[in-house]
Amino acid sequence: MMELLQYNELDPGRNRAAFERVCGALRAGDFRAAHVKKLSPGPYYRAELSASDRLIFAFGACAGRTCILLLEIVANHAYEKSRFLRGAAVNESRLQPVDAPPAAPSVS
Repeated sequence: MMELLQYNELDPGRNRAAFERVCGALRAGDFRAAHVKKLSPGPYYRAELSASDRLIFAFGACAGRTCILLLEIVANHAYEKSRFLRGAAVNESRLQPVDAPPAAPSVS
């Protein structure tokens, strides 16, 4: 089981069901099910959430173990809008453990 850490500003929004599916696949190490591809140059990977939306992630270390850092969702193949792909540094203080997929927000 791979540990997942999620950037605190990451919001799956309309991709919540796909996000949960991809998190499960990544946690299980099933990169084929998540349609993972390496982005180059750099240390980033992407997983398919839909036909046009992608989850950007990287590998990191936590407590001596390899983990997956879930960073952001790129909508409509707009990789040029990704702050991480444009060079933003990962701030470790903004990473939160993901024990389970996030719950759907309550509707009031």
